[in-house]
Amino acid sequence: MTGPIPDRLARAFTGRTTLNLREAAAALEMDKRHLRSAVRAGRVGYLIHGQGERRARRRFLLCDLVQFLQSERRRECPSTRAKVRRSSGATSGSKDSAFGALRARLTGAPPKPSSGA
Repeated sequence: MTGPIPDRLARAFTGRTTLNLREAAAALEMDKRHLRSAVRAGRVGYLIHGQGERRARRRFLLCDLVQFLQSERRRECPSTRAKVRRSSGATSGSKDSAFGALRARLTGAPPKPSSGA
């Protein structure tokens, strides 16, 4: 485990080894459904409590919850370049385009007059 353990999480584990799903969600300050979906996605480690196979009774260790918090941390990365308006490479007022000249040369047809000014 790296970094300090949040106080709310440490208090939840005072005198205990594991927490159930409801207690773990409360200690992490999140909804039970969000924690359950993170467990199903494999982002949170847990222990199986009891022998039941139909409905697994999950118990969470402090180290698993702290590791989950560390993996969920995000940091915004400021952009390294300023936003620049992209150019299309052609101007709408051009009288002769490279494409038109190439087409005329390949087909032997005279270039079409442009509709520009």
